Amino acid sequence: MPLGLAALGAYALAGCCDTNCFDGVAVTFEPPITESGEYRVFVTAGGFEEECVLSVPPTTDDSTPCAISFVERFDGNEFIEVSGFALPTLTPELISVLIEKSSVTLADSTIRPTYEDVDGCQFETCQAGLATLHLR
Repeated sequence: MPLGLAALGAYALAGCCDTNCFDGVAVTFEPPITESGEYRVFVTAGGFEEECVLSVPPTTDDSTPCAISFVERFDGNEFIEVSGFALPTLTPELISVLIEKSSVTLADSTIRPTYEDVDGCQFETCQAGLATLHLR
């Protein structure tokens, strides 16, 4: 199972078992982001719009709130990569993503997620989506 879907599935299952079922979509970066620096990420999806600054490696003093949940991988305390992002509670038909680093465009694409039903533990069904975003 791709890392993005595994992360979203874990989020959905935790949510389903705690209270209610949560829909959502995970976007996997291909290749993952590993190069240090600041990335400007702008996402639009079915009425949702968010612009965030992604610091790689992540910093603990990031005071700017962001509604995009980035999927970061570590080996112990050592940062490995940012493998994508999740949009909990959203199930858009299309997602537009612009990613820039130092004024260089790494992605400027509209992608269409595929969805599958995930059974919750309270007889509910969640919509879990997955898409891949190819980076330059």
